[in-house]
Amino acid sequence: MSHQFGRLADRRRRRPASRPSYVERGGEMVTRHPFDAYRVRMTVFALDSGEARVDALCERTFALPSRGAEDYVQVGGHVLLVFARIREIRSSHAPDDALGVAGERECGLWVPLLDRNRRRATWTIPYLYVDQPAAAMGGREIFGYPKQIADVRIADDASRFSVKAPCIRRFGTTARMQRHEVLSARRTGTGDAPSAPFTTAASAVEHLVDGRVGHVLRLAARAALPAHLLRAARDVQAAAMFLAQVAYGRIPVVQLKQFRDVTDPRVACYQAITETCHDVLAFREGALVTDPYEIDVQSLDGQPFERDLGLVSGRHTPDLAFWLDFDMRIQAGTALWEAAR
Repeated sequence: MSHQFGRLADRRRRRPASRPSYVERGGEMVTRHPFDAYRVRMTVFALDSGEARVDALCERTFALPSRGAEDYVQVGGHVLLVFARIREIRSSHAPDDALGVAGERECGLWVPLLDRNRRRATWTIPYLYVDQPAAAMGGREIFGYPKQIADVRIADDASRFSVKAPCIRRFGTTARMQRHEVLSARRTGTGDAPSAPFTTAASAVEHLVDGRVGHVLRLAARAALPAHLLRAARDVQAAAMFLAQVAYGRIPVVQLKQFRDVTDPRVACYQAITETCHDVLAFREGALVTDPYEIDVQSLDGQPFERDLGLVSGRHTPDLAFWLDFDMRIQAGTALWEAAR
């Protein structure tokens, strides 16, 4: 009898020859990927960020865990604050494509990166808030997106956007987690005549670059401040990179996917750097936003925007804003690097 138990223990210790099948259980909220998202309406604000802070974030998130196998730095000096309303999102993989659809509102801070090993442009989203539990669970479990459950509000007339999330305002042994507003954007007036809508993302890139650079050249000539030209080139870089990838039809995102070990809280039982591509299925329209907006960033220990992104608390004026309306597919991803197990 003891001999039989010994053989059973040996079998349990052996690593399986292939990955185990996923066990489907009742009540699961994480369905099979890829996912199709229809009627995605994004409003995007370009905000100044701290390049040194972002590079340090990339170092500890990607380079240190992988021991240099993955190496990223920020492109330009801006991050994109993205509010999105998704009318329908569903699994595009049978049989889960027949399970139904859900709506979702989300807000993310998108950081443009240069992948120095592969010499290509990509993104990471270190802060991502969603109002749909299934999206939060699936985003974390499958792709490694650090999604947080939050109350994401988007006014129908785009006059105000806000995010309230459970977090700690100031860390302490008796500090209690509460729901705090972490980010908001509000329209403060009426700007120039509305920008003419563009019906392709390629035309958006041309419109953005030609119009913005021309405006900056006039500013530089009038004020004799070359710094204006440099600053504008940097904010165009982030926005144009996003729009160019929408036009190309593929937006790549890299994330650190990890799970804390059940026996030792200091280590990860699984850790990988993943890449997920958002493929554009259909582009309807978009436009530059000419109305002035004010972005309010809160100071919260539980949401350290300044430490990670150089995004200081207080009020900010976006250097550029635009909106897009399109459909996309969140494809199955790739593990660019996995820790040995």
